[in-house]
Amino acid sequence: MPARKKITRKKNIAHTHVPLSTALIALAVVAIIAIAIPLLIYARDFVPESKSSFTAPARIDGTPVDEDSSQVDPKKLSAVLNELKNLTSRVSKLNTLLQKSNPQDDTLPNEIASLKEEIAQFMSDLKNPPLNSSVAEVYADYVYAQLPESVESLQTRVELPLIVLAMEKDLKKGDMLAGSARLTALPGIDADSFKQNIQEQQDLYESLQEKLGDEDFDGAKEVLDEAHAGAWLTTGLSFLSTYETLEKSIKGMKDVNAQNSLQEVIVPIVGAFNNGAYEKANTSLAEVVKETKYLLKRYTLDKVNGKVPVNDLTSRLTTLDSLISKKLAN
Repeated sequence: MPARKKITRKKNIAHTHVPLSTALIALAVVAIIAIAIPLLIYARDFVPESKSSFTAPARIDGTPVDEDSSQVDPKKLSAVLNELKNLTSRVSKLNTLLQKSNPQDDTLPNEIASLKEEIAQFMSDLKNPPLNSSVAEVYADYVYAQLPESVESLQTRVELPLIVLAMEKDLKKGDMLAGSARLTALPGIDADSFKQNIQEQQDLYESLQEKLGDEDFDGAKEVLDEAHAGAWLTTGLSFLSTYETLEKSIKGMKDVNAQNSLQEVIVPIVGAFNNGAYEKANTSLAEVVKETKYLLKRYTLDKVNGKVPVNDLTSRLTTLDSLISKKLAN
């Protein structure tokens, strides 16, 4: 009998015995993963993104800069650089004024030099920021430094002594003019009103001197603003000088009708002057001066009879009268 063949069976992996505890653990891991992945995907849209590690630049005092980056809007940067150029020019002029004013405050030269140096440093740093710094930080430091206010303060301290000297000279001129025949010779001028305005300016002048003596520069500036808002004597003296010259020019015209017409236009201007509106009167009179020069050049100095055509005169003076009315009303 032939030998029996031995049949070798392959091992069925599916029937391999696996401990129960291991199977349970595997199933648990699969279940956790199956649940966690959808949850992570779903939650991703609701989780805020982490903030940048960029540290916002800080001002000199430590407060943060508003900008979210190290850059500054080019328009803002350009405006600041232009402002710095303007400040440089103003501070440079202060040195010249300082030599004329000869103030009692001997700290001014050093303060001006220091401020000029600070302005130059900011201009340089904005163009080329220092190491470990940014344009935004320099920009914020500039805003914090308030250099325009510093320049304004120094300018007041330098200019006020000069203004006091000018007021003193104008008061002397005003007193001399108020008691002279020149003033009463000008048509329509109220000499008493002018004298009263001189006294008001004298009072302001004395108040200004007192404020400067106490080094109350803010108070002195308020007094000066009040003086400018009223009948500023410098402007008043300028008006009277111009008016005197204009009257001579008008009387030199050959056309009497033109003379009378121009003098009628001047009447409300003189009225404004008598009421203390020196600035308005001065600018209005300047328009009459221009028109008078035109008429003299065209009809008196060109070797004709000097007569101004009625139509031309009426048209021009109507326009002039309207212009002056607007100036006096504003």
